[in-house]
Amino acid sequence: MGDITGTLVAELESTPPRQPAVLIAADLNYDYIYDCPALEGGREVLIRGYTRELAGAGGIVACGLARLGAEVHLLAELGDDAEGQKLFEEIGRRGVRREGIRRRPGARSAFTLIFADEASGRPRQVATFQGPALEFSVQPAQYAPLLERCALAYSCNYFLLPRLAEAVPELFRQARARGALTAYDANAGDGWAEPARLELLRAGIYPAADLIFLNEDEAAH
Repeated sequence: MGDITGTLVAELESTPPRQPAVLIAADLNYDYIYDCPALEGGREVLIRGYTRELAGAGGIVACGLARLGAEVHLLAELGDDAEGQKLFEEIGRRGVRREGIRRRPGARSAFTLIFADEASGRPRQVATFQGPALEFSVQPAQYAPLLERCALAYSCNYFLLPRLAEAVPELFRQARARGALTAYDANAGDGWAEPARLELLRAGIYPAADLIFLNEDEAAH
């Protein structure tokens, strides 16, 4: 038999490898970041400039993985307002699959206001309107067909997405049953020092997660 190395190399080079598919159940919103002095009661501050960034922990991860070439399916919920339409269009332009993004009638989409004075070194001041994300959850009928093609299921924001957190253990169990990895990032929140609020995280989500993300303070709790 002749040497077929050249033929195989040519075939591999002409057929790009199939990129992994990822299922993300999380939040999607805009961050409005204002460059200004710290806010104080009874005092008006002047904004030097501002930017609007596509955000939400889930939105950021989805866009990052799509940029790396993954096939990303995002499950999220937006309002049916102009803000929600812009988010829906932009996430699509960034290469994220949108079949799992719902638009709740009559609802205003979530957003976050960030007031930052980077030159002063002060901590940022952050205010978030949760909108439909507060009640957002997922059901097996919604994600089971997508899990058939996904190598990873990811979720996040334990404190900001309480209804979704309740559904994550079952989502992860079904993902594992299909041979997919699972990953969870609880993210920031005010409940880390309250053991009762961490019960679902410790007993339900972490045992079903192959990968968890923690900073030093979160790991201490």
